[in-house]
Amino acid sequence: LAQKIGVKFEVREIEGAFIFSHPLTKNIIIFNSQIFNGQNGQKIEGIRISLHKNERLYRESHLWPVEKWLGLATIEGKMSTNKYLNTIKDLYKMYALSKNFQRCAEKCRVVEVEEGRVKVEMEVEEKHTNPFGTLHGGMTATLVDIVTTTALMATPQGKAGVTVDLTVSYLAPAKIGETILIDAWVTKLGRSLSYTSADVYRKVDNTKIATALHTKAFPIMKN
Repeated sequence: LAQKIGVKFEVREIEGAFIFSHPLTKNIIIFNSQIFNGQNGQKIEGIRISLHKNERLYRESHLWPVEKWLGLATIEGKMSTNKYLNTIKDLYKMYALSKNFQRCAEKCRVVEVEEGRVKVEMEVEEKHTNPFGTLHGGMTATLVDIVTTTALMATPQGKAGVTVDLTVSYLAPAKIGETILIDAWVTKLGRSLSYTSADVYRKVDNTKIATALHTKAFPIMKN
């Protein structure tokens, strides 16, 4: 695509989508042969692109090492200044477009990313609540699962893994219209098991509303 239109893009692949970044065009997302505006997620009509399995950017496993798909390559061979920040932001854009359970994170906004740590925030809406009008415990657990996983992906090992154990302690409620902050980090990174933690806060008064521990395994993928 870059060669055809004569523009140099930074190229990243996130969960089957290809992200083309350029200072003027911002992000263009190609997903399922369709093109989306990376800034607002809107589909760009009238254009379709075919990306085949034998092309250089294709990866068969969803457990790619982060260093292979983190924007380690602009066409000019330069590394992004914050290699994790751009990728994690793009990952949450993919969640918003997803048709699976990861769409629970569609309203999350990435606040801060560093190696092994991700912070996101989200405004509580009615669809996120229980019958009492406060943030549902299941929604909290799902968000913790997703954000701790992205903290793992923001490491040199860069694997999402599968959940072995997830423990959430609920400390206080969050109401509709309140913004919550989820702070997730890797406590121990191993070859077969990794351990993560998360705290969830009400942003308005910095009250901790939940705390969590999340253990993930990295099974050997068989062909």
